Amino acid sequence: MHLVHRCIVLAGLFLFQSIAGVSKEGVRPDASWSDPPIIGVTPVSRYLDSKGTVTVVGYNDMKPMLESLGVQFSKVYPGVRFVFALEGTRTAPPALASGQSAFAPMGAEFSDEELKAYRCITGTDPVLFKIAHASLNPKALSGPLAIVVHEKNPLDSISLPQLKQVFSGEAKYWKDLGLGATGNRTLTPRGLYATTALGRFFRNRVMPSAQLATTFRGSPQSAHVVRHVAMDPDAIGFAAAQHAGLGSGVKILRLAKTAGGESIALDEKTLQSGQYPLDRFLLVYVRLPLDPLVHEYLRVALSPEGQRSVSEGQLGYLGLNDEELAVELLKLESTLGYAASPAPGFDAASACCESTIMSPGTAKPPGRGDEDECADRAARAVIERPLLTRRAGARAPSLACWGRTLEQFAAVAGLGAPLPGH
Repeated sequence: MHLVHRCIVLAGLFLFQSIAGVSKEGVRPDASWSDPPIIGVTPVSRYLDSKGTVTVVGYNDMKPMLESLGVQFSKVYPGVRFVFALEGTRTAPPALASGQSAFAPMGAEFSDEELKAYRCITGTDPVLFKIAHASLNPKALSGPLAIVVHEKNPLDSISLPQLKQVFSGEAKYWKDLGLGATGNRTLTPRGLYATTALGRFFRNRVMPSAQLATTFRGSPQSAHVVRHVAMDPDAIGFAAAQHAGLGSGVKILRLAKTAGGESIALDEKTLQSGQYPLDRFLLVYVRLPLDPLVHEYLRVALSPEGQRSVSEGQLGYLGLNDEELAVELLKLESTLGYAASPAPGFDAASACCESTIMSPGTAKPPGRGDEDECADRAARAVIERPLLTRRAGARAPSLACWGRTLEQFAAVAGLGAPLPGH
């Protein structure tokens, strides 16, 4: 471990012990996170009403843990209660950007389009916190990424460099992966569409600088990928692991980070220890400057009590390990009071203009003005996949247009619709 990383971990562990209320003698002192400091919110916060109700918009699979954490929080701050409007990950970024959600619980990282829209509205970048490891429970929506082959395939392990070769088309035959008798058979790479959350995750982790092979066959859901691989002895695919259990007709390969490195099996132990190379996390994004109320909620989530709530849920999500908690806690304490600064290279005009289509002469429904139509199109440009590109002759949205967009994001996002890519 590098010296800088070790210092970060040690500092975070010190914070973790402080929040856990552990003294040098191992005795819990009177003070802990449950002794409430005075908290407040930014005056323009739209997520808090006059009755002390806090609105949170985001990922539906995080509802049990978020509600449990909310109960813990309300015991310390009796005047605060939470309303969780959890319709899916894609509803979280616009609500956070507009200030209509205290924070953004998500099952995947911001896409490039979502980040671009967020920057257009706020002029800054959000800050990400890891809350839990993904789950192997078939009932959970977010699982780690598994590499699967037909259950009778003799291959047992693969390295990340080999995966890049397979899915970029550089490796075309099974013999390129070291197989003998069946080595002359052609590889059939399968996985989720590049526009889905898992598709983006795979490319970012495995082949960030390469394109998918022309032989790649995409699907909208992990279950589809698993079914196709189970029927094709020549297929190799990536999918959420909870869909590839016993009886699925596929087997999950062990993974090595480097060529010739140790191959790691996928199980709860290797996930929680941070060994498995394609683990995923449940996330919370926050907006800067960070409200003290949001800061305190995250302190609860990253406390020993909060992590027990995370790991004791019925969906099988796993708490963070001590090193991960140390890093997140140090980030949290460093973020409080930190002023928001412009995103690197941010240009509000170009960010907004490139994110929407406004064609001259477009017919509008009765009773709707230019700003209504502009807002609908601007919001759809962020939500729809693939990202809409600006046509020649299209006119850019005005600032008033983007103000209207905030009011219409939720409706355009299609609340309640299934989230693809899991």
